[in-house]
Amino acid sequence: MTPKCASRLVEYAVCLASYKESNVIGTRHLEDIVEEHILDSMSCMLFGGLKEARELVDVGSGGGLPGLPLAIAMEGLNVSLVESTSKKTKFLDEVVEYLGVSNVRIVNARAEDAGGSKEFRGRFDIAMARALASLDVIAEYSLPLVRLGGHVIAMKARVEKNELDDGRTAAKHLGGKIVDVIPVERLPIYEPKQRSLIVFKKVARTPDKYPRRTGLPAKKPLGEIGKR
Repeated sequence: MTPKCASRLVEYAVCLASYKESNVIGTRHLEDIVEEHILDSMSCMLFGGLKEARELVDVGSGGGLPGLPLAIAMEGLNVSLVESTSKKTKFLDEVVEYLGVSNVRIVNARAEDAGGSKEFRGRFDIAMARALASLDVIAEYSLPLVRLGGHVIAMKARVEKNELDDGRTAAKHLGGKIVDVIPVERLPIYEPKQRSLIVFKKVARTPDKYPRRTGLPAKKPLGEIGKR
């Protein structure tokens, strides 16, 4: 990591801690932001395919995590931050301009609407989702956005077998499959916590009926439907 990159990441953490108009990530403690959010976002680089990616979308980006740290670290990567809450996209607009990050686009939209649009559907090499929803819901939000052969990376804490099974079931409806579970080990100076990257690959075209209309993926997850 270059000194310029490290400096920008620190500045970003300070912005998250000091933003006055709204609390975009739930904490203003700088050390916690660096440990629990910035470093956690950088763990996505454990997925080797990220190095070859050119277009990445961060679904439900919130305060810009993990997409903005990845954009700062990888200047050749074009990153779209999809976030439906206007207060958060206002913060993202301001912080991206302040940091001078040129490879980021901010999209104020729900994931279902982005996935159904001609502009974004099937456009991305990788979709990221951090602490967003259960795996079956993440699959429906994200797989329509990636190209054939592309990947979805779901950042999760503890994942039980039933959630993995639901994710697999949903992925089958959407043209995807789970191909890897990558454990994330924290630095020794930090308290151990279970973290993992769940990797989906898009192996077939997503049917036009997905994603379903706003609210349905979360209300009636495909993993649950598959059990009926």
